[in-house]
Amino acid sequence: MRKASEAPFPYGYPGLVCYIELRDGEMSQCFKRDDLREAVRRGQAKVSRLFAVWPGQYASDLFVIDDLDALASKVGVD
Repeated sequence: MRKASEAPFPYGYPGLVCYIELRDGEMSQCFKRDDLREAVRRGQAKVSRLFAVWPGQYASDLFVIDDLDALASKVGVD
């Protein structure tokens, strides 16, 4: 697993990147823009953690979203 802040990470809406939220021991995928925005807010409040899978040509990489402000600015979270 890599930190998103250490790589040229394509922050943005679900589509190219699969966002996963870990909250209360449960994992869920953010399918919609509003789901991702709410997950970012919970992450900023330290209620959950966000991860992302960025598919590559031969393998997919797992990232921990450690710069929630960067993601928030890309998806329109105040």
